Amino acid sequence: MDYMKHFKHEKKYSLKDVSIILAIALFFVLVFDSSGLYGWAKRLKVGKTRTFFVNVSEPLNSAMDKVKLTYPRKLLRQSFHYAMGKQREAGFIAASGGIYHIENDSINHLASTDVHSDNTSAVTYSSSNPLSVLLIGDSMMGDGLGTMLLRALNDDDRMNPNRHYKVSSGLSRPDFYNWPAQIRQLFSQGQYDAVIIMMGTNDAQNFEMDGVIYTYGTEQWYDVYRDRLNDFLDTLSVYTYHVYWVGMPPMRASGYNQRMQSLNQLFEQACASHPRATYVSTVPLLGDQNGNYSTYITVNGRQILARGEDGIHMTRAGGQIVADELMNLLQQEFKFAD
Repeated sequence: MDYMKHFKHEKKYSLKDVSIILAIALFFVLVFDSSGLYGWAKRLKVGKTRTFFVNVSEPLNSAMDKVKLTYPRKLLRQSFHYAMGKQREAGFIAASGGIYHIENDSINHLASTDVHSDNTSAVTYSSSNPLSVLLIGDSMMGDGLGTMLLRALNDDDRMNPNRHYKVSSGLSRPDFYNWPAQIRQLFSQGQYDAVIIMMGTNDAQNFEMDGVIYTYGTEQWYDVYRDRLNDFLDTLSVYTYHVYWVGMPPMRASGYNQRMQSLNQLFEQACASHPRATYVSTVPLLGDQNGNYSTYITVNGRQILARGEDGIHMTRAGGQIVADELMNLLQQEFKFAD
């Protein structure tokens, strides 16, 4: 009874009070999370909406950065990643612009300093000389495949894995995240014998380059994307013995699935033209008998929940299936001590 009496006399907030609270909250977001707002704006699809929010948030973020008001957010973010053992962005550098194409002179310079030969059979990997494997990609290299592959590699003392992934990244939007630049940064910090890639979920979108908007699905879009893909593999082929590009699995939404399978064709074609690259299709691993999307798949007579609720990502069980295939490929490509 006393509770009901107290409840009846609780203070009610007026529209003015709510407006003041929201204004204060907005102020703190704009001041202390300007970098987050700017990052969100850059991740929007290319178009008028993105242009508007980038134009508004970029000068704000620049001003807040100059007076060090972006530092608390960066410190909290780094502390959280350290406390949780996350290395997703460790060692990565921000994209500085939309320039993506790697000049031939750069490739020639890398080739002259290449420490890897084509003869991998001369090296025997063991616990004292483990195979160094780099895992990179978008969210597909996160929980699911990334987690299970990392676990499988860590369980074999003849292998030494390292994982770096960036949600919402890909080859379409170097203005948001420039993967070739990140690769050069990573390999300046250490060498890797093999690289396993899974990305593309965010790439079937429009992008802007040199002031020109390239619409997804057009011939011009495919030409630019194909060049970016080949340049990326050119760089990786110089740095490492072998690259494994994991293709997109069948997707639940038919329109999205068509876009992903179209990208898979580009991935497969690019790998076919690079002797140090192998395309790994996930369609026979995660699709039904016709290669279509399936939430569950049968493994050894058992039904396995292979796909996440979004119809895009893998569960850990689904990731384990793909991880097993990749482990087999590594065993076939490289020589290991018993």
